[in-house]
Amino acid sequence: MKQVVLLSLLLVYVHVHCAPDVQPSALSCKDEAAISVAGEALDMINKDRQEGYIFTLLRLANINTKTYGDNGIIYYLTLDVQETTAHVFTKADWKNCTARADSDMPVYGQCKATFFINKPQRVVRLYKYDCIIRPIPPRAILRRCPDCPILVSVTDPSIQRTVAGCLKKFNNDYAMGKTFSLTNVARAKIQRGIAKFDIVEFTIMETTNKSTGFCKGNRYQPHVPTLEGDVYKVSCQIFEADNDTHTHNNSHSHHNDSDHHHHHHHHPVGKVKMLPPMNLDSPSGPVQLPTPPHMPVTLPSFPNMQIPLGNEPSISTFPPSVAAGCPAVELGHTIVEEVFDKDPLFKVAQSKQ
Repeated sequence: MKQVVLLSLLLVYVHVHCAPDVQPSALSCKDEAAISVAGEALDMINKDRQEGYIFTLLRLANINTKTYGDNGIIYYLTLDVQETTAHVFTKADWKNCTARADSDMPVYGQCKATFFINKPQRVVRLYKYDCIIRPIPPRAILRRCPDCPILVSVTDPSIQRTVAGCLKKFNNDYAMGKTFSLTNVARAKIQRGIAKFDIVEFTIMETTNKSTGFCKGNRYQPHVPTLEGDVYKVSCQIFEADNDTHTHNNSHSHHNDSDHHHHHHHHPVGKVKMLPPMNLDSPSGPVQLPTPPHMPVTLPSFPNMQIPLGNEPSISTFPPSVAAGCPAVELGHTIVEEVFDKDPLFKVAQSKQ
């Protein structure tokens, strides 16, 4: 009896293992199932990142698939994204986050992601993501809002002074005996007009228990010097070291038991690159379009019984074809969408299946 069972299992394994992979095929970006997969992939991208701000989905720009075994599907996704005001430390669901207003110097871009789902085995894997983002050109904002703050380099000496002053004020006035150190300056803006403001956002870490925090601050610099000097304001959200959730904010949403997938035992390979703003006078600009990989990528073999074949699937070159109905949504209603639609860096190839 045991021999029959073992033989049956072996035959099943050989049948699945030897089943040829179907070549990548395109779906429609307007399919609800495709949009749902894109949303879940973006959520996993956001949760894997350690710096920057949570992305929200502008649209699904392209989708291709490749089968693995009987029930596994590898998705090749191109996602048009926009930065929100929520830092990745919050681990919030992107659907609950607010995209930056036009007056807040929005950032937009595109992520290419390789995503694997096997529904019967309840396996969901984000294997790789590569995101390129860039801020809206300041001129596009200042034409409509001449007094709006504009983005500046986080290494600007005035910005560095503002961050140091805000952190000192937080440690002295609000840290309740703890000491926090700077880990990263995430964003910096200046406003020059009737008043002179430096506006900063930065992350911090507590020196003993490693709690982290996300801070927003500013420095008001009077045109006429006063005895009080510059005025600093700062507020910080603190995240406990043993808990991913905000100590005062329960915005992090968890999958319920009936919706749970196996996400553990795997860490995706991903990166996010920030580019300078597009040159409005010469949209093609000096930036070179990213060159797609010429060779397929074979992932290392990790024995894992959650996946039917016991090993990770082989991820091929990102398919160049564009699915029917892609991109899913026409852009051009907001400043971000207008600039995005003109940016040649994020055009999806025109070869339709």
